[in-house]
Amino acid sequence: MKRLNHLERDCNRNLNEETTGLWLTQSELEGLPDAILARLKEGECIQTGQLWLPTKVPFSAPAMMNVKKESTRKKIYYTVENRMAGNVPLFRELVLLRDETARMLGHPNHFARKTSDKMVQGPQVVVDLLSEIREAVVPLTTSDAEELLVLKQQEAAAFVETANRLFYWDIPYFTLRRIERTETRETTVSEYFELHMTLQKLLQRFQHLLGVEVRRIDTAHCEGLIWHESLES
Repeated sequence: MKRLNHLERDCNRNLNEETTGLWLTQSELEGLPDAILARLKEGECIQTGQLWLPTKVPFSAPAMMNVKKESTRKKIYYTVENRMAGNVPLFRELVLLRDETARMLGHPNHFARKTSDKMVQGPQVVVDLLSEIREAVVPLTTSDAEELLVLKQQEAAAFVETANRLFYWDIPYFTLRRIERTETRETTVSEYFELHMTLQKLLQRFQHLLGVEVRRIDTAHCEGLIWHESLES
């Protein structure tokens, strides 16, 4: 168990201290928000004119969602996926030790050991649940991917390498593009819903669903309870 704890600690430390990244030009990073660009280290000597993009989530996630060029997103994706090579042998030993420990304690594997004292009482319940979820979700993910592919095909040719296929490095970018379009439509539609009438209908729905009654309070008797003059009580 001591060795297991030591391996887990080493893996977590490597993750926290990880400094992987890649050098990219301003043009390669087109679309990245200025707030992120301002935090990137500028290159010197042979890296002059380039910026260092760390693979840590606060940098790589916004890049994957906003950088326009597919080739750049592909570079970032592979750099993130191949980081921390030093953890590979540690993780392998960790998996083997977990399996050995589970068998010594009378379990067929680590999965069975970890679920034995949980509400599911064993791996099969988890497997069945995941299978049920998969059956329901797969058709949705297929249609979802088709929608994202349409967005990719509509993207300017200068930014797209393969317009007929959707890759992992495309999903964050085009998911955000779809959200932006949806938010625009929702904002436009919301203009047709008057606030007070909409609020009244929402409260009626809550009363019906929750079995509660909502009553208006005379604000003249609410001094000290109202935190803003626009509040309706």
